[in-house]
Amino acid sequence: MIFNMQKRGISELISTVLLIGVTLAAAAMIYAFVMPLIQSNIEQSQKCVAGLLEITEYTCYNASSNELYIEIARGEMDVNVTGIQILVSGGQSAEGVLIKENAATDKVRDFNASLPLTIPNPGESNTYAINMTALGFAPESATAAALVQLKTSEKLCAVSSQMPIGNC
Repeated sequence: MIFNMQKRGISELISTVLLIGVTLAAAAMIYAFVMPLIQSNIEQSQKCVAGLLEITEYTCYNASSNELYIEIARGEMDVNVTGIQILVSGGQSAEGVLIKENAATDKVRDFNASLPLTIPNPGESNTYAINMTALGFAPESATAAALVQLKTSEKLCAVSSQMPIGNC
């Protein structure tokens, strides 16, 4: 008894079309996954540009009141800055001070003691008085970094300004 079996396979044209379709579907899935990550990084980079904040030459240490007067100038770029992180260093010590809008703290106040803490508007500057008694050392240098608002979170940018501290 002889069995007549015909072997049937997928034609070359159909297999090529299927292979292209699977490749396009995989590329679309990768694109849909990767693009939000790339766009998020681009947004962060755009908001954290160099020169967003600058410590001005009007920054100095008043030894008699034990206060560091630090003037922060903000660039013209309109970015939602929600805070300023200042890192004060001296000797073997360093400590960060976070300035937030209307925040009450024993470490920092507006230079004009009657005013609440505010973040400078684009193109403006504010002077802050940092209580070095609360920090426990004499300042030698300071750095400033912006805290910016992203869509759903805040991001601390890299240091955009550094200044050695002299006496007033």
